[in-house]
Amino acid sequence: IEEALGMGLPVIATNVGGVSEEVIDNKTGYLLSANPEINEVVESIERFIELSIEKKAEMKRNAYRLWREKYDARRNAQTLINEIEELL
Repeated sequence: IEEALGMGLPVIATNVGGVSEEVIDNKTGYLLSANPEINEVVESIERFIELSIEKKAEMKRNAYRLWREKYDARRNAQTLINEIEELL
Protein backbone atom coordinates (compact mmCIF):
# COMPACT_ATOMS: atom_id res chain seq x y z
CA ILE A 1 0.00 0.00 0.00
CA GLU A 2 2.77 2.43 0.91
CA GLU A 3 4.53 1.82 -2.40
CA ALA A 4 1.33 2.56 -4.34
CA LEU A 5 0.70 5.73 -2.33
CA GLY A 6 4.31 6.78 -2.94
CA MET A 7 3.63 6.53 -6.67
CA GLY A 8 0.49 8.63 -6.27
CA LEU A 9 -1.83 5.68 -6.88
CA PRO A 10 -5.14 5.50 -5.02
CA VAL A 11 -5.58 2.15 -3.29
CA ILE A 12 -8.46 -0.26 -2.84
CA ALA A 13 -7.87 -2.28 0.32
CA THR A 14 -9.65 -4.09 3.11
CA ASN A 15 -10.10 -2.52 6.53
CA VAL A 16 -7.81 -4.78 8.54
CA GLY A 17 -4.95 -3.94 10.86
CA GLY A 18 -3.66 -0.43 10.31
CA VAL A 19 -4.85 -0.13 6.72
CA SER A 20 -7.34 2.61 7.62
CA GLU A 21 -4.38 4.84 8.53
CA GLU A 22 -3.13 4.57 4.95
CA VAL A 23 -6.31 4.25 2.94
CA ILE A 24 -8.70 7.07 3.75
CA ASP A 25 -11.98 6.21 2.08
CA ASN A 26 -12.78 8.47 -0.88
CA LYS A 27 -9.62 10.49 -0.28
CA THR A 28 -6.59 8.24 -0.91
CA GLY A 29 -8.58 5.29 -2.25
CA TYR A 30 -11.40 3.04 -1.15
CA LEU A 31 -11.56 1.16 2.12
CA LEU A 32 -13.53 -2.06 1.90
CA SER A 33 -14.91 -4.20 4.70
CA ALA A 34 -12.51 -6.71 6.24
CA ASN A 35 -13.97 -9.57 4.22
CA PRO A 36 -15.64 -7.98 1.20
CA GLU A 37 -18.03 -9.68 -1.15
CA ILE A 38 -17.07 -9.56 -4.81
CA ASN A 39 -19.74 -6.92 -5.52
CA GLU A 40 -18.09 -4.54 -3.02
CA VAL A 41 -14.79 -4.89 -4.85
CA VAL A 42 -16.43 -4.40 -8.24
CA GLU A 43 -18.36 -1.34 -7.01
CA SER A 44 -15.20 0.32 -5.71
CA ILE A 45 -13.44 -0.22 -9.04
CA GLU A 46 -16.45 1.14 -10.93
CA ARG A 47 -16.64 4.18 -8.63
CA PHE A 48 -13.03 5.02 -9.43
CA ILE A 49 -13.47 4.50 -13.16
CA GLU A 50 -16.50 6.79 -13.18
CA LEU A 51 -14.74 9.66 -11.39
CA SER A 52 -14.01 12.83 -13.31
CA ILE A 53 -10.45 13.44 -14.41
CA GLU A 54 -10.21 16.18 -11.79
CA LYS A 55 -11.39 13.93 -8.95
CA LYS A 56 -8.98 11.17 -10.01
CA ALA A 57 -6.14 13.70 -10.02
CA GLU A 58 -7.19 14.88 -6.55
CA MET A 59 -7.15 11.32 -5.20
CA LYS A 60 -3.72 10.79 -6.73
CA ARG A 61 -2.40 13.97 -5.09
CA ASN A 62 -3.95 12.95 -1.76
CA ALA A 63 -2.33 9.51 -1.99
CA TYR A 64 1.12 10.97 -2.66
CA ARG A 65 0.72 13.67 -0.03
CA LEU A 66 -0.18 11.11 2.64
CA TRP A 67 2.83 8.98 1.72
CA ARG A 68 5.12 11.99 1.75
CA GLU A 69 3.88 13.13 5.17
CA LYS A 70 3.87 9.72 6.89
CA TYR A 71 6.00 7.19 5.06
CA ASP A 72 8.82 8.88 3.15
CA ALA A 73 11.91 7.26 4.69
CA ARG A 74 14.21 10.19 3.86
CA ARG A 75 11.90 12.64 5.58
CA ASN A 76 11.24 10.33 8.53
CA ALA A 77 14.95 9.63 9.01
CA GLN A 78 15.74 13.34 9.16
CA THR A 79 12.90 13.92 11.64
CA LEU A 80 14.27 11.11 13.83
CA ILE A 81 17.79 12.55 13.67
CA ASN A 82 16.49 15.98 14.65
CA GLU A 83 14.54 14.56 17.59
CA ILE A 84 17.58 12.60 18.82
CA GLU A 85 19.79 15.67 18.53
CA GLU A 86 17.31 17.62 20.66
CA LEU A 87 17.66 15.00 23.40
CA LEU A 88 21.46 15.27 23.49
